[in-house]
Amino acid sequence: MLKFVDTYSVNNDSKPLVFVTSDSSEAVGIVLRHFPKSSMTVVGSILHVDKAYGQASVISNGFIKVITDFYLLGECQTSILSQSGFSVLANRRRKVPNENLYFYDENSRTIRKG
Repeated sequence: MLKFVDTYSVNNDSKPLVFVTSDSSEAVGIVLRHFPKSSMTVVGSILHVDKAYGQASVISNGFIKVITDFYLLGECQTSILSQSGFSVLANRRRKVPNENLYFYDENSRTIRKG
């Protein structure tokens, strides 16, 4: 995926700000390290809304992160989505949801145009 973003940036003569969100803190860390000056994420507890249980403060912080991630995904000009209902729904908030849309297949580690 990182190679795709690098190539996409060069081909489009752009210096994108990469917003990354994932339920894998390892994946987020990899992207942030690859784009140290041009990437961002929302800090907070990783929470699956359908499995929210535990301390109230952790759940509260997790929900704030979920809402913020959802909002920011909808503001992206280009999206690379995984097989996730969350990211697909957030993408529908974009002004032109199918423009510059790509899907990442975890099994084959490939990206296809949406």
